[in-house]
This record gives sequence, C-alpha cells and structure tokens, in this order.
Amino acid sequence: MSIAQDRGIVFKLLSIYRAAAGIFMALAQLIVIFFGYCDFKIKGYRIASYNAPTFASSFIILAVCLLLVVVLENPEVKVTNSENSLFSALKQFFRVERKKLISCLILLWSMFLSSFIMSEVVYFMPLFLTLHVNWDTKFQGIAFMVASILGVTGSYFAPKLINVGCSCGRAKDGGLEESDTTGSETVEVKKKDSLYSGQVFLSIFALFVSLLGQAFMIGASEALKHKSMPPTNSGIFFSAGMSITLLGYNFLASSIPALFSMYIDPKLKVQLMPSIGAISGIGKLVAPIVLAALYGTRLGLSIAVGFGMILVAVSIPPLIWLRKKRC
Repeated sequence: MSIAQDRGIVFKLLSIYRAAAGIFMALAQLIVIFFGYCDFKIKGYRIASYNAPTFASSFIILAVCLLLVVVLENPEVKVTNSENSLFSALKQFFRVERKKLISCLILLWSMFLSSFIMSEVVYFMPLFLTLHVNWDTKFQGIAFMVASILGVTGSYFAPKLINVGCSCGRAKDGGLEESDTTGSETVEVKKKDSLYSGQVFLSIFALFVSLLGQAFMIGASEALKHKSMPPTNSGIFFSAGMSITLLGYNFLASSIPALFSMYIDPKLKVQLMPSIGAISGIGKLVAPIVLAALYGTRLGLSIAVGFGMILVAVSIPPLIWLRKKRC
C-alpha cells in the first residue's frame, strides 16, 4: 500500500471516529431534554430543569468510570525516565529545520483554535438562549442536538472532499502509472502532494465556514438587541450560526491532526502526544475566561464572538503560507 493511500485511509478512519463521537454527543442531549421535565424537591432542595440534567450527567459519568475500572486492564509498562524522555523529545522537536518547525507551530495553533471555537459555541449557547431568548433547558437541548448533528456532517464529508481532489490527481497521472513503471515514484509523490493540498485547502475552507457561523451568532444577538427580530426567530438564527460554526470546527479538527502527522516523526509524535493534547485542551480552558471577561463589557456577546472571529481571521494567512511552502 502506498504512503498516500495509507495516510488517506487513516484520515478517513479518524473522520469516521469524529463523526461517531459527534453523533453520540448530540444524542446525549436527549438526557438534557428528558430531565428538563423534572420539578420536585428533596428535603427542601429543588430539582428542576436547570440542574437536573447536570446531576444526571454526573451520575452517568460516575457509572461509566466505575465500569471502566472493572473492564480495563492495566498493562505492564517498561520503566523509563519520563522526564528525560520528554525533555529529549522536546529538544528533538525544536531542532528540526526552521521551515518545518514553523509549519508545526502553525498546526499546533490551529489545534488550539479549533478547541477555542468549540468552547465558544458551548459557552454562549446557554447564555444567549436562556438569558436573552428565555428558552427552557429542554428547548436548548433540542437546539444543541440539531446543531451538533448538522455540524458533525463536517467529519463525514471531510474525506469525501479530500477524495475529490485526489481523484482528479489520479485521473491525470493514470496514464503514466500504467505506461511507465519507472514513473511510479513520481506518481506517488503527486498523490501525496494532492492529499496534502486538499487537507490544507479543507482547513482554510473550515476557517471561512467558522467565520460565517460566528457572523450568524452576532447577527442574531444584534437583531434581538435592536428588536429587529422576535426572540424565537433570533434563537433559531443563533442555532443556525452554532450549526455552521460546529461544521467548520469538525472540518478543522479532521484535517489539522492529519496534516501535523505529515510533519512529525511518528515515534516523536507518540512521545509528545500528552503535550499535543494539552495544547488542544488549553483552548477549552482559556476560552471561558476570555469570553466571560469580554461578555461583561458594554458590547457583550458581539465583542466576545467578534474576538473569536479575529482569531480565526488571523489564522487564515499562515495556512495559506503552509499550502505554498510545503516542507
């Protein structure tokens, strides 16, 4: 199997995994919808729609953790000096040629950005739909479930969009592959280039899709603020913006890890995996802090989502550079 085919299959499998995870995340909103009907008291403490889904989710997570403790086995791990191992891996990462290092840093920033975008949607969804539109928890659950299902189509269609570009490249090189065996290496290089260009283009396209979704969210907020649209219509408009933003997020989250794997040695990537995961996780930790501070200003939601749009916009030129300056 060629390297291009192998990478294409891995990219497709990762996208399928993301699509499945997104669908289960969307279906999890059924818990929110079901427990949104709760309204009773336990020794004076009221369990209602605003806290019942949280309690239910906590107990489900606890049950899953206990199940994993019973089912999973703890494999034997070879004892190594993890500090030296991580330190040497970091030194090896930063000692690569300058252009490759810049490319890796651009992709790491894109991973951070994708998690920031996701947190932006999750943060503002309850704020806007509860405080401004006055939707009940169950209606918010329905809105987020629909937005998640529509957004997760990004993971489903990502490999198909990549395959369109790759199939065009294969059609052009088909004659060479059949007529000249010595040209197989050239064909393989062209396939890899086609796969790479397609994934970078998908990443750039994802950022533009995210910009469109964020613009919808700001538009819904401003329309409600100036009473240009009824609250229910504003809520639907805002949910449409969430769907589009999540679509861009899933496109980006499908393509960026695959691109990063092209720039880094597989063994080095395994050693740095905790650090790479931490960079993505930082986006989810930073987003609520930054967005809450901006939301507290006079412009509120508009300036907070606008800040996210600025981050997305400034990330487009580096990806364009990445497409032109492949290492």
